[in-house]
Amino acid sequence: MYTAIVVKAIIDDKLYSKEFNEVFEYNFSNMAHPKGQSFTSLVTEWSKENSVIINIILSACKFKIVEHKKDEQSFIPTMLPKREEIGLSDLIAELKGVTYSYTNHDGPLSNAKVKEYSKIKLLQTISEYEAEKNNIIENSRFATLYQITRLNASYFNISLKKKLRLSAQKLIVDECKSLNLDEETITKARKRNTKTALKSLIKEELLKYLKDQVAYELPPKQ
Repeated sequence: MYTAIVVKAIIDDKLYSKEFNEVFEYNFSNMAHPKGQSFTSLVTEWSKENSVIINIILSACKFKIVEHKKDEQSFIPTMLPKREEIGLSDLIAELKGVTYSYTNHDGPLSNAKVKEYSKIKLLQTISEYEAEKNNIIENSRFATLYQITRLNASYFNISLKKKLRLSAQKLIVDECKSLNLDEETITKARKRNTKTALKSLIKEELLKYLKDQVAYELPPKQ
């Protein structure tokens, strides 16, 4: 969809806009199109037109998407000094090891064993699993750093939450005028906005932490 929007905007041709708008009948609730069309098939069809301009746009879009995904996945390590980067990586690996020990085929929380547990037994096992992870985190010198990387939207202030909701609604109305709007579509847009805002929050807190690790305090939940 992103690539199709970029092509449509740059080419700015009535025929391309018409084809794009036809695919906008796409039903985002059940992920289907009444005529079997999709943004993927639309972009594929455009790529067959042997246009230098379109091929350049498609290549640029692919590059942008890859860079965006890389940035989402790797911006935290690139901000950290080597010691903190390695320490955080080791802590995450240790926690993953605990998860694996509990969830592998013969672990206490494997699919087979979970089915045999009573509700109380299941809750007790989950509690033991969480306690073991929390103990590892609390005893790590990189506990605060790990907690920063796990901040979520509950740390946003009320004003920001309201802005994210309103901007999601405006984005949907402005960019998708031909769609029949529903709450689910707006919710998806709000989640995308929230993800971007959360990334900014983590970056801000990491910078504060690196500036003064001794005095740093995690932000309160709002």
